[in-house]
Amino acid sequence: KCEKKRVNKRKTKIIMGGNVMLKIQRMRYGAASAQMYKIGLFRKEETGLIQIRHDMGNTYRIQQFMTITTQRRKGIGRKLLKAMVKEIRRNGGTTIIVYPCPESYSNEDMVAIEELYAIYKKMGFAFVDENADISKCNQKMYMTIS
Repeated sequence: KCEKKRVNKRKTKIIMGGNVMLKIQRMRYGAASAQMYKIGLFRKEETGLIQIRHDMGNTYRIQQFMTITTQRRKGIGRKLLKAMVKEIRRNGGTTIIVYPCPESYSNEDMVAIEELYAIYKKMGFAFVDENADISKCNQKMYMTIS
């Protein structure tokens, strides 16, 4: 079972289970004080992160989403997305959008854009434009959550 702790009641929640720690951080930024969430998965160090911001209405947008190279294909991205969906749902969100473009931690290999789109599709995202050019970055994708 996971043990829930509150660290800095307003901003950070840490969930621990086994040798894994999930850190959920709520931030405010910009003139409109929009909400931004950053979730990191840690073992001894950060192994992956997803950062999302409240876009408008019930829509949230993924700003950053990555795992370190040695931890890829181990379900870390799926765990991060699942935690983020839970946080978005808790805040009344119904849609997540993303404009995928490869990124990585410094000095690490990036995922090819076609592979990145395939990862998002496998996690339940769909293209807004069914004829999107998957050889190019930033083709808008979305996921509806209930």
